[in-house]
Amino acid sequence: MRHLIIVFALIFPIQAAAQQANVQTGEHLDFTRVVVDIPPGADWQLGRNAEGYLLQVPGVAGYDLTRFFDLIPRTRIRDAQIGAEPDQLQLVVDCLCYVDAFVDRADILVIDLKSGQAPQNAAFEAPFAPEPPSDPIAAAPPQYPIDPNRLLPVVFPPDPPSANAVSLSAVPQATSVETTIRSESNLNVGGQIEQIDPDQSELSSEQSADLEALAQSITESLARGLSQGVLIPDLDPQGEADPNASMQNIMPPGVETRSGIDLAAVPPDPRVARTQEGQVCPPDAFFDVSAWGEDLPFAEQLGQLRGELVGEFDRFDEEAVLAKARLFVHFGFGREAIHTLALDGAMSQERRFLVGLAQIIDDDPTSLGLFDRLVSCQANVALWALLAAGNDGLDGQVDPSSVLRAFKALPLHLQSHLGPRLSERFLAIGDEDSALQALAKAVSEPQPEVDAQLAEAALLDDIGETEQANANLTALARAESRTTPAAFAAFLRAAVRDDIEVTHQDFALADVLRFESAPSAELNELQLAQMNAYLHQDAFDAAARLREELRPTADASIVQMLEDNFAVTLTERGDDVRFLDYAFEETPEALVTTTRLSVSNRLLALGFPERAAEILAGIAPEDVGPRQSYLQTEIALIRGDAAAALREIDGVETDRALSLRSAAERVARGELFDRAWLLQEPDGSELWRGRDWGEMSASDDPLLRDVSEVLRSRPEMPLSEGTPIASGRALLEQSMQSRDVVDRLLERFSAPSDS
Repeated sequence: MRHLIIVFALIFPIQAAAQQANVQTGEHLDFTRVVVDIPPGADWQLGRNAEGYLLQVPGVAGYDLTRFFDLIPRTRIRDAQIGAEPDQLQLVVDCLCYVDAFVDRADILVIDLKSGQAPQNAAFEAPFAPEPPSDPIAAAPPQYPIDPNRLLPVVFPPDPPSANAVSLSAVPQATSVETTIRSESNLNVGGQIEQIDPDQSELSSEQSADLEALAQSITESLARGLSQGVLIPDLDPQGEADPNASMQNIMPPGVETRSGIDLAAVPPDPRVARTQEGQVCPPDAFFDVSAWGEDLPFAEQLGQLRGELVGEFDRFDEEAVLAKARLFVHFGFGREAIHTLALDGAMSQERRFLVGLAQIIDDDPTSLGLFDRLVSCQANVALWALLAAGNDGLDGQVDPSSVLRAFKALPLHLQSHLGPRLSERFLAIGDEDSALQALAKAVSEPQPEVDAQLAEAALLDDIGETEQANANLTALARAESRTTPAAFAAFLRAAVRDDIEVTHQDFALADVLRFESAPSAELNELQLAQMNAYLHQDAFDAAARLREELRPTADASIVQMLEDNFAVTLTERGDDVRFLDYAFEETPEALVTTTRLSVSNRLLALGFPERAAEILAGIAPEDVGPRQSYLQTEIALIRGDAAAALREIDGVETDRALSLRSAAERVARGELFDRAWLLQEPDGSELWRGRDWGEMSASDDPLLRDVSEVLRSRPEMPLSEGTPIASGRALLEQSMQSRDVVDRLLERFSAPSDS
């Protein structure tokens, strides 16, 4: 019965309505494979779009993507989702990759996303268009007749020769004929083919269901084999198969088999490293830096590899190029490793990660998002993902033990080189113990590098040893032969924070370091730190000279901070003459809104409303807020325009607005505006004495709101003849509430006097 079901499954095509297509994936060294079950002979289309690649298979009602990323990382394919139509599959791709695709056995579409630049004749790089492109594989005439039944022995091994004959006499209208294996609707059974007329056969509903389930199982097993690499298609077979050869001795042309484990059929191996999202992490072999060099002089190892670079026909040997690049990474030469990899132009997944390692070693930004979401791997890649992330935030939970394990496996010179940066990363996530371990090798050197000493000072400060950290920074900054702009900037920041004396010689050394440094982030930090150190000591003349010197050359962002820090500090602590010289001579276009408000506020306090109004006028409309409204109101009050002042704070209900309205009422009565009115704590006396019950209801003062409620909403409650006791109790309760409000009023406001 089993053989009979197999025969029918392969002879009769099973027709079914459109259903969801099964999608399976597999990760390989140079490519990522996606295998999609498609209707036999479907006119599929694959092409480029803005997100990556779009696949359309008519007759498919969606795609099963539930396990899409179980076996592959998100390095080449960032996401997979259903497109605008149910029969469309969107592959989101942002790597330097290209697609190759082919159909196997008419109902399995294999899509390979390969690393590297797409060749000029790539068939699937054209923009996705409604018209389906021609399939370059299907268009070429096959060199041998394609028989879909040939794959059956891969799934069901043939029986011994003595058992090969299968009787089909139970099937009506069966006739015995001799034919070859090439007939599409026949099955080779011991050299004899039993041909069945499909129109004459009858199957029960139960048999039909069994056949459909069997066909689906066979299709999925073949697709899984292709994605896992257990089956390897050969798209360019050499010669035809011998039809007289035994199926036990040959494999069908076009398919190669090998032994392997179907990963989808066994439980996940706990030894396979995965991210917290379940993605497979890159193998540890990609990051085995200590194994890429020997305990020999660098020049000797490099000389050996140079002799192996060029192979047969004067072409670069890819393995030798890779070995040389690995050697450079092993010894800490990142840019040299990248230049070496460019010799032959090849780029695999392993090489892409090697480029990432080289960039991290040289403290350059990593490209292509290689290490995105890999920081949570419990594998060697976690170290490099943490270093690549910087201090701007992480995209996963760090496993410190995995990071430190990979770090301590590095050569000692790389531990010294990368330790300070790794220590900073651990401090950023609050892991002081791991930070100390990362720094141990670097600070144990006879003469630790400046970066290591800076990281050690940051660690000491973080654990509360601030005094020792400042002593270390001071000694490092004043060691003229070894200090750096970053070290001196750290010293100046500590001096401002902890009030350490900065001498004239210190500032002179800062000038020398700025002069010698090329434009960089370290130089920007030093410029800003020196300005803040001048301002901390109220050395406004020196700060002004530095500001003038840096204006033409410093980055725009640094100039902005220099201008604002100078203006704010001078406004807060500068004497009146110095401040007025600045306020009237400088044009504050570069100042941010909050700084403009501070300068204008002091100008008003000194009695210069016109200049304050000019500075306020430069504020962008989108930055206008309550503080500006208050200052504009004061300017109007100084000018004696009470109506304009009230318009400025119309609808503003704050204590400050309450004081300004009270001042506006005085100005309206003919009094000259006195800024001291605004310095008094508002107590609501103007509203209370003016009997403005409606305004009191909107006050921020809870007492005034209670008074307004009692006086405005007290209902009339005459005694009821029917319920005198209940009415009396209600009146008594209301009287007690009123008494409480009156007592609170008397506590706050003094009684009016006739004098």
